[in-house]
Formats: sequence, structure tokens, C-alpha cells
Amino acid sequence: PALAMNVACSQQALVDAINAANSAGGGTLDLARGCDYQLTSSPDDSENGLPPITTPITIDGNDATIDGTGSFRDFEVDGPGGALAAHDLTITGGFAQDFGGGIANIGGAVTLQHTRVTGNSAGSAGGGIANATFDPSSPATLTLDHSSVSDNQQTFGPDNENALGGGGIVNVLGTVTLDHSQVNGNDAEGFVGGEIASGDYFGFAESGSVLTLDHSQVNGNTAPNAGGGGIQNLLGSATIDHSRVNGNTSLNGGGIASGNAGAPDLTAHLVVKHSQVNRNTATAGPGGEGPP
Repeated sequence: PALAMNVACSQQALVDAINAANSAGGGTLDLARGCDYQLTSSPDDSENGLPPITTPITIDGNDATIDGTGSFRDFEVDGPGGALAAHDLTITGGFAQDFGGGIANIGGAVTLQHTRVTGNSAGSAGGGIANATFDPSSPATLTLDHSSVSDNQQTFGPDNENALGGGGIVNVLGTVTLDHSQVNGNDAEGFVGGEIASGDYFGFAESGSVLTLDHSQVNGNTAPNAGGGGIQNLLGSATIDHSRVNGNTSLNGGGIASGNAGAPDLTAHLVVKHSQVNRNTATAGPGGEGPP
């Protein structure tokens, strides 16, 4: 049977529990109720404050917080075996120079229920969450159920060649599903933009990225240097149903930007039904230039 552990209120106890669950082939970790697990060091001298998850691990948060203290990424999930299912948890204070300040899901599976991803940052992409497929045999999947990704930031500006976007979520050749969830109040400073930036950013495959919103919100986000203040759909497929994309601001495509970004042989697909795309702002002037 999979491991089941109660995790005392300390970073070391959580490190030990994840290592034990990985060694056991998976497990369920029951966090100390209301605990603030502050990540103040890395167990492997990396950007991570916790060991990478390489097996199926369920975390019952019990209203606890995982806090990267502005210094470390909170979670890394590595496919093909890695899977994180988190309930009743706050993921905050995560920081990564590259991608996924709160969570970096690299070819694994992440499911968040009644969970908050807030106040995280990443330099290149995915201030809150990065969901990325680098090996086609191990596709990345991210599901948000009654959860939120709010007040996160992608920090590198457009003068940095490594700056992409996804203030809240970046999805590269993966599948992201939002059900009764919110991606609100995030900021993307890069040249791709998008508080949900979803697409094929490397030209590997047509429509390899899939984004679905159902009864969800993408509101009040900003992308001052690029398009898609709410959603950037680049060479991917996006379906927005019974949802709201309101009050976002970007250089162009204030609410939603969807297209092929100069790749005429490839296409992006966007379906919007029973939804609102209201009160969004594009700051570019005539010809697509920024404001004087």
C-alpha cells in the first residue's frame, strides 16, 4: 500500500515525507493544520525548497501554507511518474529565476482542489505555475478545481531574451483545465504576455497546447509589454465556456490574444461561448506601437 504520513510543522519534516513517499512509490501526506511551512533552504542546492515529486503524492493541506520565502520554488513535479494532488493548501512566496515560481510541472500531472497559488514569481515564465511538456511521451497536465492563481508575477522584461510570459500560468505543449477557478490580478512583464500564456513557443507541433476554462475567471491582470492581458493563445487550442475574461490590460489584445505569431503554416484555435470578454484595455496606439 502507498505510504500515509502525518507531517510535523517544519520544512525538514516535509522534505523527509516527500523523500519517503518517492521511495515508497507514492503516498498521502497529511499536513499539520494551519502550519506555515517556510522553505528557507534547498535540500539539493537547486532552486527548489522541496525534493522534486517523482511519484503520485497527495497532499491534504488542512489549510496549511507552503511558503518559498521569496527564495525557493515551492514544488517541482517531474514526469512521467510524478503527480501532485493538493487539497486545501496555500502555495505562496515561491521564486524561480527560470519558470514556475510556485509550481514547475515538467511532464507530470498536477491537480489542485480548493487551493490558492498566490504571491509567487518567476523570471522567465509562469510566475505562479509552469506546465510544460519537453518530452512528447510525458505530456504535462494541470487541473484547477475551485482553486485560484492570483497576484503572481513573471518578472523579466522584454529586453531579456529569456522573458516569455504567463504571470499566473504558462502552458507549453501541455493541457490546462480550469473548473470554477480564478486567475486574477497577475502580472507578466515579458514579450509574450498572457496571465495564462498557452501555446507552442518553440515551433515543435501544431496545437499541442490545450486550454479549457469552464465557469472560471481571468480578471484584472496586466501584461504591459505584450499581448493577451488575460489569455495568450499561441499556436494552441483554447475553449472558454461560461467564463469571464474581464478588466485585463496589455499592449495589445487586452483580453485575449490568439494567433500564429508569424507562422503562416500553423494555426491557433479559439472558441468562446456563453462567456464575457469585457472592459479590457489595449494600450498600443495606431500601428501597434505603445503609447507615447
